[in-house]
Amino acid sequence: MTPLGEPDALEDVRGRMRVTFLLARRAPWLLRPLIAAVGRKTRKDPAAAARSYAADLPAADRAVLDDPGMWAIHEVTSAEAVSSPAAFARETRALARPWGIDLAAVTASAALWVGELDPTHPPVMSRRLAHRLGGAPVTVVPGTAMFAMVGVYPEALRHAAGIGTLEGVADVAD
Repeated sequence: MTPLGEPDALEDVRGRMRVTFLLARRAPWLLRPLIAAVGRKTRKDPAAAARSYAADLPAADRAVLDDPGMWAIHEVTSAEAVSSPAAFARETRALARPWGIDLAAVTASAALWVGELDPTHPPVMSRRLAHRLGGAPVTVVPGTAMFAMVGVYPEALRHAAGIGTLEGVADVAD
């Protein structure tokens, strides 16, 4: 995720989190009551909330959530994400403020992996962050948002294990 306070940070961000990020920028005092309301609704019916969050997912992500174990994780983590409105609001506001970090000064090797259809962390955000990190490689996984990324974890981990030795890795997204 790029620093959300920058003018271009929300380019291509869609859905509920776009509204949340905009509130963090423009009306941060509204975040806590909004998340509190979402949290109450989620506590009342966690399964319905999880279904709502998964409603617009691409086919690859829905297929992952067809696994009962993965669905159970989704349901629990969806509820946990909004269980502390104060913490959620604080973190979102922190993401929306200037980070105070010179990303160009980061010298550690980095590589970014992102789902092609991720509405919250779209590929353009990863490419922007990669550029600010000095040209880190970006792998865009076709047809996925977030959940189907579990299918590429082994490959991403192998890539991460060898990243210190990779030289001249190009953006493989295009």
